[in-house]
Amino acid sequence: MKTIKIYVLLLILNLIYVSIYCQREMKMNFKGDDTVKYKAYEIYLTKKCNRQNEILDSLIKNLSQNETVSLYYKLISKADDLFMYKKFILAGKVYKEAFLLRTIPFRKDLYKALTCELLSSKNYETIKYYISLLIKKNEEKDILIEIVTKYDLEHKEDLYSLIDTMKSGIDTILLNKLNSLLNKDQEIRKYTRKRNCRDTDSCFLAMLTIDTTNLSQLMLILDSVGLITEDMIGSSGFFALKIISQHNSDMQSSIQLLPNVINGNIDARDFHNLLNAVGYLYNNNLKLEEENFIIKSKSKNFDEYLYETKLNRRNLLLINYFREKLYLESFNEFKEKVIFDFIHTKDTTLLFSFYNLRRSICIDNDKAFYGTLKTKIEKGSLVNIYFRSNDDKKRLKKQMKEFYKKNTVRPD
Repeated sequence: MKTIKIYVLLLILNLIYVSIYCQREMKMNFKGDDTVKYKAYEIYLTKKCNRQNEILDSLIKNLSQNETVSLYYKLISKADDLFMYKKFILAGKVYKEAFLLRTIPFRKDLYKALTCELLSSKNYETIKYYISLLIKKNEEKDILIEIVTKYDLEHKEDLYSLIDTMKSGIDTILLNKLNSLLNKDQEIRKYTRKRNCRDTDSCFLAMLTIDTTNLSQLMLILDSVGLITEDMIGSSGFFALKIISQHNSDMQSSIQLLPNVINGNIDARDFHNLLNAVGYLYNNNLKLEEENFIIKSKSKNFDEYLYETKLNRRNLLLINYFREKLYLESFNEFKEKVIFDFIHTKDTTLLFSFYNLRRSICIDNDKAFYGTLKTKIEKGSLVNIYFRSNDDKKRLKKQMKEFYKKNTVRPD
């Protein structure tokens, strides 16, 4: 208990320091015309991010894990592996074993356990239990109805009735506050897009002002609530929190939420997404994952292939060290799930939902599309390329050769 109090005190002192430091820098630099203001803002942002990176580095390095929470994630990782091999009965049993360690499991894991049950035993009581827990977390009822409709189940009408009548256990007041900030965030962005604002325009700077105000209000909300759980804000509340933090490139919310992650109140995988969104870099230069890019051909309206930059051994070891500290699977295990999602894009019941978080690039013309593919293949020692199947791989390579033969051009 004493260790926890010291940890919380250190956290509060760090937050106060960051706040004072950043406000001082802002007042010193944010003067002059619009162009000067924007350049000053960029300098301020870099200094703030570097300082917050250092604080997060220190906190993550020195945190003590909760053994029960750690065991939960290890069991979930084991179940996920079985799920990817489509051993749904065994995976479902391991998910249930993990769920014994939590009053209400995380939503991501509930969806996977529900899928396992739907694809194996189809036990009504188990399905009903998982759906009721998802409703408590304020999951979209249309999605749950779609899932139930897809399968041939007994008592289907009873499940529809449950979804229709059961209420969530979410903190609606807290969620409304977060959604209110998100609405302001989106409204100003619609306005700037409509006006075609450049980075140095006054309307763009107005957006920065609203972003800063939103962040201040978000931190007041987090300070007033203290303990935050997934069951309180649901996925939509966490999304609002992430967007506000992301649009400020600010890690204060990450620093504030870290104890809730370690105690098992916030999903470590959602926290991982938050860290990526706000630009967290270990030692100010290393992400917790390497970015993956999904190349799309707009004319075909279908994802064609996925590629990633290879990590060197030293960086991979460092990334895995920090991932383990945050209960996350190793980078290679995470990558397997990204690839699994990419391959199973059309079957949404099988997705880990990492796929939708990957960065996508849409290419309009064949020259650019095949040029990019050829470049990635030629950089085989630096880049990993993944296709949905061997047939896809053969087809795309054949199409690429035919294109260059026909057009006699080299890629840019």
